Amino acid sequence: MSRKHQLRLGFEGAYEKVTITTPDDEPRPWDADDRLDHVGQAVPRIDAGPRVRGEAVYTFDRRLPDLLYAAILRAPIAAGRLSKLELDAAADAPGVHAVLALAKVDDPIKFAGQDLAAVAATSPRAAREALDAIAFEIEASSFVVDTARAAKDGAPVVHQGPIKARRTEGDEPDAPGKGGSLDGNRRPAEPMRQGDVEAGLRQATQRFEATYTTQCHTHSALESHGVVVRWDGDDALTCWASTQGIFSVRDELAAGLGLKPDKVVVLTPYMGGGFGAKFGANAPGSRIGIAAAELAKIAKRPVHLMLDRREEHTVTGNRPDSIQRVRLGADAKGRLTAIHVDAIGSGGTGTGAGVGRNAFAIYTECPNRLVESADVFTHAGPATAFRAPGHPQGAFAIESALDELARQIDIDPIELRLAHDQHPVRLHQMRSGRGRFGWAKARAASKAGRKAKRRLRRGVGMASSIWGDFGHPGAEVTVRVDKSGKVEVINGLQDIGGGITTLMAQVAGEVLGRKPSEVGVSLGDSRLGPGTGSGGSQTTSTVTPAVRNAAEAVKAELLEIAA
Repeated sequence: MSRKHQLRLGFEGAYEKVTITTPDDEPRPWDADDRLDHVGQAVPRIDAGPRVRGEAVYTFDRRLPDLLYAAILRAPIAAGRLSKLELDAAADAPGVHAVLALAKVDDPIKFAGQDLAAVAATSPRAAREALDAIAFEIEASSFVVDTARAAKDGAPVVHQGPIKARRTEGDEPDAPGKGGSLDGNRRPAEPMRQGDVEAGLRQATQRFEATYTTQCHTHSALESHGVVVRWDGDDALTCWASTQGIFSVRDELAAGLGLKPDKVVVLTPYMGGGFGAKFGANAPGSRIGIAAAELAKIAKRPVHLMLDRREEHTVTGNRPDSIQRVRLGADAKGRLTAIHVDAIGSGGTGTGAGVGRNAFAIYTECPNRLVESADVFTHAGPATAFRAPGHPQGAFAIESALDELARQIDIDPIELRLAHDQHPVRLHQMRSGRGRFGWAKARAASKAGRKAKRRLRRGVGMASSIWGDFGHPGAEVTVRVDKSGKVEVINGLQDIGGGITTLMAQVAGEVLGRKPSEVGVSLGDSRLGPGTGSGGSQTTSTVTPAVRNAAEAVKAELLEIAA
């Protein structure tokens, strides 16, 4: 059965009545007419105290009895073939309890930092010194790390054969990793096309063209990638992980070690930062989770494997760079006739350099649009998601080009965007924002400063951006009320620092008449019920509806008991 509800939805100045249908056992959704005490209000974070007092125990801090410390030997050059790998001397080094080969003789080397071997010893220093005892040789070959040079014919080829795509934070349709054949080091994506760009450029009375570049960015979360692993018998494992995805870590460890998922427990009570690179048991360029587990099994002791800052820059993923050629055409009235973005980018040995959604999805009133993009592989560490994959690079290029076109034809940059963007929220933001921030006056002062060629000037700017809505079904939340009236919300997901712990308390408190500070929240444990990964802006939209449904069920049961 289902029920219909009429809701008032929208945003400031643009509300409308909408009829929706919900399952019979779900409550009426909150809308703009609801006056809520906690949801939507500023409240103190309920986990702030332990964090600021230093009481929070992160994966990096985890110390277990008989703990060993692991370190990984990494390839020191960018390309070649491993011709020798001997671990005997490392196995005999002081304090060493386990050694593990992570590469085989004749394996190709594709970037500096690639896994070769790992050791586990009684101290971090002993582990690092044991790496020096490993005898290895690499036959060097030609390499390329410059994106533009790697894209050209004749450049040293990074990959042979099919490449597995890697993109985790809200996969985008224009991600080159999702399709396309390998042409040298280039892997083109399917073009995004509407109309005829060349015809639109011929119609234009004003044209602008420029090439924009953005750099590769590394994540550098305050807590580095890493795990602490303990075997609980031969077929069960407990893993403390600095992760954005407790359940993806569980499933990756289970698959890699031949275990049943319910035999792997993953714990992340606190986590020191994640921006797209911490979704699996392993880092994008290093098998840290599997290596730690295998070392722990060999040694029959728990293993602590946390990467250092150098490793964070070489093997844990990056935001790809980009080289974007942008061509714009406009008529005499400032109406866009064509947008063309031709982009390449390198995520090193990985995929995911697409940047075109901004240009294609925002300015829909331009009749002729074409976005072409390609991954370009280089001998460098692999890319991964980094705060809206592809969007910061794409926004920088198209928004900069629109500003320069607006100056060329002497039109207000906001008016240029208003004429070509039909999204109601962005239109409202631009129209209201220019009044609130004194746009016209500030822009006039900026133009006067340029005209007078003043050395010190004051400028203003604006830009548009886009991101998706990636909420998913499947979260299972338990809300428990004991005899004293204490409320507890339980789910297995992780709080990576964004505050989902407090949001869950706000929702449960709203339903049950408790302040968020009076609601306990248990999370960070794969045994507490399915949650979601913290990426793609999906955590709140996935988990809080389940919190509310569970809290409403508890409330109904309490009312029935009271009656």
